[in-house]
Amino acid sequence: YHLCEGCQQAYGEAIAHSGTEYAQKSGDDDHHYTKCKDCETLFDPQEHVLSYTDKDDSVHSVACSVCKKTFPDEQHEIDGAACKCGHQVGTHTLVVDANGYTDGSCSCGKENLLFTVDATGMILTVKADAEHTKIKIPAEINGIAVKTISAASSGNMGFRGNTTITDIIVPVTITSLPNSAFNGCSSLVSAVILADIAELPQQCFHNCKSLSALVLSASITTIHKNAFGISDKTIPTTLKTIYYVGTQNAWDALMDKVNTDNGKAKTVLDGVSNVYIYSPTNEAGKWHWKDGAENMIPVLWD
Repeated sequence: YHLCEGCQQAYGEAIAHSGTEYAQKSGDDDHHYTKCKDCETLFDPQEHVLSYTDKDDSVHSVACSVCKKTFPDEQHEIDGAACKCGHQVGTHTLVVDANGYTDGSCSCGKENLLFTVDATGMILTVKADAEHTKIKIPAEINGIAVKTISAASSGNMGFRGNTTITDIIVPVTITSLPNSAFNGCSSLVSAVILADIAELPQQCFHNCKSLSALVLSASITTIHKNAFGISDKTIPTTLKTIYYVGTQNAWDALMDKVNTDNGKAKTVLDGVSNVYIYSPTNEAGKWHWKDGAENMIPVLWD
């Protein structure tokens, strides 16, 4: 700690104090400032994030708290809370869209705060975050196209066993889903599966006992007989609404296969009371995308 020269208050825990003397207290208010050691000018530390450096040719510089780069203060390189380098000053925060979903993007525009991905485009881990439970899988992470999700029983488990997530959007950029992709996501209420896959895989929603609404891609032509679980104790009897992206004929053909397989998927789907078919134009009893397909939120036509 440093002691304020004016009031002797312990001060500066979060300030690097690079190029500064001890903090000073202004004579006309209770606000504390840092002081340039070269010219003794007082500077507002701006919530203990920025640290002012030495004067160079009569120009003071300010340092980004994340990347440590310095920028001339007079050139207004610091714009509000954002540094010109792209980092959010002081902290990295998740970007959340208007519908409450996050794809893990950081406010700095350079990192993903939720996902790790390997070189093949497989999501390895997903950080559990009780404050951000609505997740949209990103098309890419750190320049790597995201193609699938890990579902190992230990280690890199992807979404498996994530008990905080309530809503998931799987975009068309995903080209494969493993068995048990969302196994054990006990708080999952809504899933939008737009992945470019032919089959909803085995135990995809095993032990997802809160699942109540599902969007299914038109590319899905088969639902594994155990896609929702392997016993009455593990299937989501709460599933009551399905939004299908394909045509009525395609849905009927899909259900014919489910009835032939006669597994637990049939038990679950027999309990679905509302099946809605997609229509891009207003048609009673059908659905469309809220505010455009890019948001991937299904709503019924009026």
